[in-house]
Amino acid sequence: MTTITITWQAVVVFIGVFLSVLALSLALRKILRNMTVSVQAAVVAETTPGPAVLFEREATETIWTRIGSLAIPSNADEAESLRGKLSHAGFRGTTSLITFAALRTVIGLGLGLGAVVFVGPKSLLGLLGVGLMGVLTGYYLPSIVVHIKGENRRQALSRALPDTLDQLVCSVEAGLGLNAALERIATEMQDAAPELAYELQLVNDEIALGVHRKDALRRLEQRNGIEEMSSLVNVLVQAERYGTSIAQALRVHSDLVRKRRMLGAEEQAAKISPKLTVMMIVFILPTLFVVLIGPTIINLLRSVVPLFPGGSP
Repeated sequence: MTTITITWQAVVVFIGVFLSVLALSLALRKILRNMTVSVQAAVVAETTPGPAVLFEREATETIWTRIGSLAIPSNADEAESLRGKLSHAGFRGTTSLITFAALRTVIGLGLGLGAVVFVGPKSLLGLLGVGLMGVLTGYYLPSIVVHIKGENRRQALSRALPDTLDQLVCSVEAGLGLNAALERIATEMQDAAPELAYELQLVNDEIALGVHRKDALRRLEQRNGIEEMSSLVNVLVQAERYGTSIAQALRVHSDLVRKRRMLGAEEQAAKISPKLTVMMIVFILPTLFVVLIGPTIINLLRSVVPLFPGGSP
């Protein structure tokens, strides 16, 4: 009965502290609103063009925005870096940064309160420790999910890029222009590589809306952040700038991508032997020593130590 009373008292105290911190944070945000570097400056639309052109930053005074503003980095560079990670993971909505920051706050505080309620240690130090662990876990959990999703998306794009390059070479050599070839590949690759097809279709849509092809390709590079995509964009931009054959440049680049892919596979295969050696030393050799030397040690102890079980009197 005493444990339940202490637990609910701790919950009430924790909720009171949370509301106080929330009110203080909102007050500080309102005071810092007109400063040069503020939390709202990381949300409002930028004046310089860049990879975040597709993001509309409207700092509406809503509860969700206020909660999200608590976890948005105050530094504009850090906020832009976080926005780039969300873009690489495929989260490119108009309020993706606000939603991510709000989820950080809500999940962190929710796990902190949940840990206090369900674990319910008796001491104040235990309450603080459990609550802090819950808050930190909830705060970093969305970042881990975004990182995993971004890595999976980058791997999917990298796997589909060599085949897409071959189709692009065939389309250009058959007489299609680069824009028509990109549109055709985006249509044909929807089932095999939906991520890459979506990116190519987005490039076509931007070009159709009047964006220069060079700028649309640069945005393709910035949205995804993978080395293979950057190399492809550089090849296309340089071929267009210097007037060289796009088909020939793409064929050479396709061969380089496949060779790089083969070298990567050979590198991964070469790493297997050292990894197996470490696993053998850590897990197999100790067991082998126990099986081989164990009986000898037991017999020796029985002969030397009389009190050992089974030893000679």
